Amino acid sequence: MKSLICNNIKITFRESGIASGSVMIFLHNGGTDHSIWDPINEYFATQYRIYAIDWPGFGQSEENQHAHNLQAYSHVLKDFIEQLKLKNITLIGTCLGSSATLAYCQMVRGSNIRSLILFNVLSPSTLSSPVKMIIRSKRNKNFNTLSHWIENKLCQYKIGRDLLINYQFNNSKAVRKNSRQHLANLYRNSSNARSLNALGQSITSFEQLDTLEKPDWFPPTMVIWGKQNNVLPYRNGKAFMSHFKPDIELALEGGHLLMMENAKGSAHHIKKFMEKSAELSHHHHQFA
Repeated sequence: MKSLICNNIKITFRESGIASGSVMIFLHNGGTDHSIWDPINEYFATQYRIYAIDWPGFGQSEENQHAHNLQAYSHVLKDFIEQLKLKNITLIGTCLGSSATLAYCQMVRGSNIRSLILFNVLSPSTLSSPVKMIIRSKRNKNFNTLSHWIENKLCQYKIGRDLLINYQFNNSKAVRKNSRQHLANLYRNSSNARSLNALGQSITSFEQLDTLEKPDWFPPTMVIWGKQNNVLPYRNGKAFMSHFKPDIELALEGGHLLMMENAKGSAHHIKKFMEKSAELSHHHHQFA
């Protein structure tokens, strides 16, 4: 793993692929790390220059002690791209990663971005009712104390950590056992839980995405949603896509981490979109 100081935080990342290839940047969701993209990266490593980042407080990156709002995450991405002087980039995110990608694209008005591929976009309106309830409960002092106790207890035991990860899959058996175990073990790190909690408490900073419509100057954009997503349900995803109007929208079999359990299907559609993105006319298409 390599590292850079981005937005005053030490950020770790993995670089792979070929140095002469077009750039792909992969951005994970809260609570996991760059490794969720490993099953997909295998399909692109011989053609592209690949970067997979650990967000602040997750994976091996330093914890952000101050801001956890959408702007803070998008500035991390901005600093990362500027320091490495990356051009003609395809940005691929999921959940938090998708939202930060959208905020960054708006910030730079699409400059140096070849295309956007967004899995399961995080916003207040796309969250499931149970997740919203958990976030609201943490704003109540009594419930917050109880929820912290439950979280700490869950993370102490393998069964609890496995529960937190398996909730993000539709078919966990489709994912390599060592990959599932790696993600579950991330919850042993207290900074993971703190950063995930802080992200939830900053969800109001994502409200701009609840009404965002893709501007004409946006690069070609595809949105992919997991049909069996427990965290950001597909019905909420359909509502997001109806107002955002991406160039292409897809619903694939899988849960919140469908890029792991449906890696082949996800990679197929990413590759197809990247090959065709230059030809898109910025009209809304829907693939069955």
